[in-house]
Amino acid sequence: MEDKVDFVINQADGSESFFTAYIKKDGHKLDITLTTDTGVREFFEIIKEDSEIIVNTLSMSIRLQSHTPLYKKLLEIGEVYFQPL
Repeated sequence: MEDKVDFVINQADGSESFFTAYIKKDGHKLDITLTTDTGVREFFEIIKEDSEIIVNTLSMSIRLQSHTPLYKKLLEIGEVYFQPL
């Protein structure tokens, strides 16, 4: 299964950042290719272990911390895609 999700994150300085997430689900794992409005591509993996959803950064150019809006959005994507049918 492959999906595309567009979303906006409001930054602390009042600006907005636009993202497109290309999502590929494979069992209990999501492969995410995230493209920014400036053309930067970042790669993430979201996995589900038992009842916990874990977001991993696969790109060397970004350090993702759990309090950031991007981390929270990726976690939200994981929660949506791992919901039972």
